[in-house]
Amino acid sequence: MSREHGRLAIGAVGLALAVWIVYAALIVLGFESQRAAFDARAYHLVVIEGFAETWPVADVSDYLSATTPGFHWLLAGAAKFGASQVAIELIAASIAALLLGVIAWWAARESRWSLGWLVAMPLAASAYVVHAGTTVLPDNAGWLGVLAVLLLCLRPPAGLAWLAVGLAMLGLVLIRQSHVWAAGVIVAAGWLGAHGTLLFGRDVLARKIRRTLLAIATTLPAVGVLALFVWVWGGLVPPTFAGQSGGAHPDVRSRLSLIAPAYILMLVGLYAPFFAAWWWRGLRESWQRVAVFAAAGSIVGLALALVGPSTFSLEAGREGGYWRLIEAGPVLGDRTSVVLVALSAFGGAMAGACGSALPARRRWLLLVALAGFAAAQIVNANTWQRYYEPLVLMLLAVASALCARGDRDDGTLGPLPEPSGVRAWRIAGPIVLAIGLAGLTATTLGRASDRNALGTSENALNHGHTGEQSDRRVRLDSASEPHAAEGLNRHG
Repeated sequence: MSREHGRLAIGAVGLALAVWIVYAALIVLGFESQRAAFDARAYHLVVIEGFAETWPVADVSDYLSATTPGFHWLLAGAAKFGASQVAIELIAASIAALLLGVIAWWAARESRWSLGWLVAMPLAASAYVVHAGTTVLPDNAGWLGVLAVLLLCLRPPAGLAWLAVGLAMLGLVLIRQSHVWAAGVIVAAGWLGAHGTLLFGRDVLARKIRRTLLAIATTLPAVGVLALFVWVWGGLVPPTFAGQSGGAHPDVRSRLSLIAPAYILMLVGLYAPFFAAWWWRGLRESWQRVAVFAAAGSIVGLALALVGPSTFSLEAGREGGYWRLIEAGPVLGDRTSVVLVALSAFGGAMAGACGSALPARRRWLLLVALAGFAAAQIVNANTWQRYYEPLVLMLLAVASALCARGDRDDGTLGPLPEPSGVRAWRIAGPIVLAIGLAGLTATTLGRASDRNALGTSENALNHGHTGEQSDRRVRLDSASEPHAAEGLNRHG
């Protein structure tokens, strides 16, 4: 068995190594995203430099990042011992390689196929993973924490496994508080148990309640730490960012993004066809069940797309990414994009079809993850694709690897034979999508204009790093002039 695991791990290790080499080459050669580079130099590198001055102690009462300080504190340790900006960027590349290596290894093991790592290729080519892997952004570290929580919950936790789940959730919240939604996946894992029954079935109510209480207890350290930060900050973000949403235009700071769930389903609709061949063994078990789930998902996607305005709007934070495609399409009543409505409904159908191909427990856990994530994005005023795409590609990769085995609810394997065309698309689909995403990513990269942002007095002065929070706010306000952040977002 160990030899088999070693064989399955070869592709995953190769992919992780290839990712690190490519990302490292981009760093050394000076290619980067203008938007990501701005965020890194104006905010995250300034925080790391400030934390490094007093590391391991850090003043977390206010700093130039809207996220919790775990990522910055860890990299500040490297800066404290002399790491240059390029060295810290190479650490970011290593985090990205670890994220992709874990997905690739897990997918190969779960699918029991040496080419299972292919499902991770689109994520490796995504602009938003590349940007965070070639500059100093906390995004990939946050996605790694989400992945850890999800994978630990996909196998029914028991005993010390609950401790691992709790530690993963704690680490996640310390890196990015906006991912607290993942606690819902943990609670769902407790309720579903090993059998995956939503109500009772083969499970006993008392046992379900005990497991659910244990799952809730597992999330308490993370929730407690977040509550402590809220108390220190007086809100969900440091005071510098109070009332702001990612540097958005003041007009949209207090708005909700009701269209965010539909946009997420649109991404599912765009990307899922490239993974659909992996679902074949589960789909052919019951085409009637597939039709029911797909129809239900389509209705949900359609309804979500009609809830709020879905047209391109720079002022409302609906721009960048595929909003360019939506902007070019027809509009109904000056508020509803036909393109987004159609793709959201299709994405809902694809999500439903994929869910129908999974055993019950894994189906509900992945749907809880998708629903929890989508609901959490509503509170962000900006409907920016960079917030959503990595999670969509992660969930598609995980779900596809699980579907590939054709497991039934009773633990047995479904029918294994599949048409030659399905086998061919199982290989080609992720590769084609990865090539397409890599092409889009290439259009967002350019030569760096400044590779010496860390550890220089000039950078500290340019970005207000004088040790005084009032000076930091002045610099932040100047960087947040109307449409400044949105304009950079269009490039990334």
